Amino acid sequence: MIRSFGIGRSLAAVAAFVVALTPRLARAQTNDAEALDSIQIESSTCAHVLIDDAQSLLRVELKNTNLAVAGGAARLFLSCSDQVSLIRASINGHESSRQLDLAHTDPALQSRVIALAAAELLRDTANGEAEPPPLPPPPAAAVEPIEIEPPRKLEPVSSSNHLLAFGTLENFGASFAPLSGGGLAFSHDLRQLAVGLDSTLASGERNPSLGRVNIVAADLSLRLGYRCSSRAWSGEIGLGHALGFARLSASAGATNVSAASVNGLWAGPFVYGAFDATLSEPLYLEIGAQLGAVTFPVRGTVEHEADIEVAGLWSRVSLGLGLNL
Repeated sequence: MIRSFGIGRSLAAVAAFVVALTPRLARAQTNDAEALDSIQIESSTCAHVLIDDAQSLLRVELKNTNLAVAGGAARLFLSCSDQVSLIRASINGHESSRQLDLAHTDPALQSRVIALAAAELLRDTANGEAEPPPLPPPPAAAVEPIEIEPPRKLEPVSSSNHLLAFGTLENFGASFAPLSGGGLAFSHDLRQLAVGLDSTLASGERNPSLGRVNIVAADLSLRLGYRCSSRAWSGEIGLGHALGFARLSASAGATNVSAASVNGLWAGPFVYGAFDATLSEPLYLEIGAQLGAVTFPVRGTVEHEADIEVAGLWSRVSLGLGLNL
């Protein structure tokens, strides 16, 4: 009897506790349901019709949701932009967000999709399963501007052509008996390299005791030089080679003396230098000099006297007026 009485008192106490707890649980569930029903979709960028439809559908989705909302701390934000919606939920101190791409969704179904996504986001946020919204990017550190130099313009390759008409004095051999004449020269500059082609014609006389000898020497020479220049002047030094034709024609000074003529080719290398001074564009004045040796001579023999020849050391000075083309 004592044991039965003890069990009866225990069952009665449990029953009384359950009866006392049931109203509290009912009130808690009622409060949670009211808190979920009171969640309003907040938006300043979405159409009112879309918000109202999504709000009605959200209440339907949340009726079967069992979430504990502490003190009614649940908020829902909706942002609309170009067929893309961003939902942000805040519940029980947790925040999370979700982005919806509604570009390919029928407009009549957009509110339904938003309501489903919002309900799911609320559940995941309350359970701590949703991803928190991304943190704002840190402020960019102040970076000193880097000065970028503009690309340097490539200077065009300066090239120019020159045409020169000149007078000349030239001498062959050890004795000083210069020939006088003139010629034309054409040259082309490529940066500091100069290539030229000259043609010259000169003549002179020798007067041996037996008569007179006329000398005509013509040549065509090719030269290559180094050229430096400024606005007012330019200079050039280089090497060249000449190939020419010479004619030695004699006339007798007495009846008992015979005279003849000698024709032949002559050739020889040389070094040269030139100085140009600008007069006024495009005209310039040039002074030049050449020094070489005849390697293929032309000789004429005078009886009992020294030979007359285009041979030996060869020198030339010139003065000309040029035109920059």
